[in-house]
Amino acid sequence: MVILVPVLLLFGLGPIQVAMWYHAHQVAMAAAETAAETQRVVHPTPGDAQSSARRIADQGGLKNTTVRVTESLTTVTVTVAGRSTAFLDLPLSNVSATVSMPKERLS
Repeated sequence: MVILVPVLLLFGLGPIQVAMWYHAHQVAMAAAETAAETQRVVHPTPGDAQSSARRIADQGGLKNTTVRVTESLTTVTVTVAGRSTAFLDLPLSNVSATVSMPKERLS
């Protein structure tokens, strides 16, 4: 029983843990895409990209969310990182997503 119960728990709760990580990763990706879309306009409002990413991450259940926006003359790169809900505190609960998009420009 000492060996069998942990194995059964692993096979029972393992897929749920992986599904929770996958959901958190998809939330981070959606938050990063939204922030990049918000920041890539011709004259973006300061702070809108970060607030939109945090709003999506909070609604999706990410905790300890950080949003980093970097811009060059032609691209916008957004990285969203956070922690998913987890049964066990493993490194698997950390998620991050990075999205790069070209900036809009007037021709």
